[in-house]
Amino acid sequence: MASQNFAGDITRVNITAGNGLTGSQDTSSGEHTQTLAVDSGLGANQIVQLNGDGRLPAIDGSLLTNLPGGGGGGSSLNIQDEGTALSTAATTLNFVGAGVTASGTGATKTITINGGSGSGYSDSDVDLHLNQSGPTPGYVLTWNGSDYAWTANGTGSGLGDMVDDTTPQLGGNLDLNGNDIVTGANRVTFADSGVCSFMDFTVTHFGQNNNTVLSSVKSINMFLDSNGGDSGQAFRIYNNIDPDTATTESDYIFKVEEDGDVVIKGTFRSEQAGAPIMTSASSLTLQATTRTSIANTPLQLESFTTSARDALTTADGESQPTERLRIDSLGRVGINTDTHPDTSSALSITNGQTGSDHCILDIRCNDNETSRIYFSEVSTSANGSIRYRYTGDDNYMSFYTNGSSSSEERLRITKLGHISIISGNLEFANGAGIDFSNVPDGSRSIDSDGNKLDDYEEGSFTPYYYTQNSLLTAGYISQDGKYTKIGRFVHFQIYLRLSSKSGGSGHLRIYGLPFTSSSATGAAYGGGVVAYTNNWDNDTIDRIMVGSGSDQVQLFVGQSSGTNVNAGAGNLNSDTQLRIFGSYQV
Repeated sequence: MASQNFAGDITRVNITAGNGLTGSQDTSSGEHTQTLAVDSGLGANQIVQLNGDGRLPAIDGSLLTNLPGGGGGGSSLNIQDEGTALSTAATTLNFVGAGVTASGTGATKTITINGGSGSGYSDSDVDLHLNQSGPTPGYVLTWNGSDYAWTANGTGSGLGDMVDDTTPQLGGNLDLNGNDIVTGANRVTFADSGVCSFMDFTVTHFGQNNNTVLSSVKSINMFLDSNGGDSGQAFRIYNNIDPDTATTESDYIFKVEEDGDVVIKGTFRSEQAGAPIMTSASSLTLQATTRTSIANTPLQLESFTTSARDALTTADGESQPTERLRIDSLGRVGINTDTHPDTSSALSITNGQTGSDHCILDIRCNDNETSRIYFSEVSTSANGSIRYRYTGDDNYMSFYTNGSSSSEERLRITKLGHISIISGNLEFANGAGIDFSNVPDGSRSIDSDGNKLDDYEEGSFTPYYYTQNSLLTAGYISQDGKYTKIGRFVHFQIYLRLSSKSGGSGHLRIYGLPFTSSSATGAAYGGGVVAYTNNWDNDTIDRIMVGSGSDQVQLFVGQSSGTNVNAGAGNLNSDTQLRIFGSYQV
């Protein structure tokens, strides 16, 4: 500091910081600057400084004393609503309510707000504003939307804070009022007390009781024995069983065992047309079991379809399954076999026993009815059938063709073995016939042993006269020939009547037999009987013969020296008649 206007020079001025200031004395020589600062803060003897928003910082209000009262010239008091400043500064705080009182004189006032049993409310006030006369402990209040309209809703042990109370209890049924229960952990846990843990769904809907729906837009997974600590567990469904009583394990109607086996009682069926009741990626196994709980339970298959080599198998207990039925990709059905003789086969059956055994297809019907096998086309049905008729007095098997009415019956075999051809003929292929050998083991050859009737034939032929050396010209009124062939024998009948004749020389014969005679030793030649002659010239025909390997009838007129005399054209007249019968082997 300069020493102007002073009597002498001042070499040093000592400045000491007072209340509300801070600073230290500079003891250095020469000119210097002394600095003082305001001591701001919230501690003792410190000056409170406004923050950047022009507001007082957070302080302990109990430390503020001798604040001026409201009224003329007083400062405004800023009021905040939960940390947000009100738009208008308040100059008066007005506490209103039956339980609010103020006391004190001068600048110091005390505001008292009473609560609990010491409130300023009377019992009548409680009754009025809570709409409940004589409330008791445990009431739960609900708001109905009107001023002071609190309504008590039932009694009980009360409803604690659902967050703070870890074991809340209900005094009655929980009405969700159309809302849902949402759990933060997405689970509901049942305590292990009582006979069992269960959810009771008792509703009436669609005219029936207990219609319960589990609805989800995603998969629903059910976990059994999720901790893996217990063995032999199962998921069971019971019907008409009181869950509060101890259940018997065998009373279930549906069970999924721990290893995945599904056990049911009753029938397993689908009532939707075309809908499969069971599918499998490889095979479907029907397992015979000794467990009495599911023994003899039927599996009804309205249809069985497959798009691959799927099969039905059976197993004895837990042993290796054995395939019993297969429907392959071509639709062929194999019972105890997967081998078919042709791609067009529909059904192939093998006996189910090991080793050599019969294979039996048993078709049964009710008493006094008919067992039938039908043969049909896609467009028509019952074109043919095989039937076995059971009656009180007779049993028989019959064969039908071209329909199923009684008029289409063709063949019948009675219970005594008699065969009746109802309509049609019994036809044999060439060389085949009826075996009359009385040897049931088939050891005889019906071809070589001569017990076969392999041919029968009836027919007509046209006979005519013929002379060996020169041609005979003849006109006929009648040329009749009939024959019956039974096995190797041919029986014939001939009637000839001329209307004219001319020329001809040599042995007179009749040509045109239906078969050539045999030339074998002992079988060659045949003969016959002259039954009638008329208007022959000179000698008449008296004997005939069929030659060896021939289709001709040789004619003779008497004998000469014990030898047949050949007939000739000269024995004929214009109106000659001849009737003969004969036979020969072929």
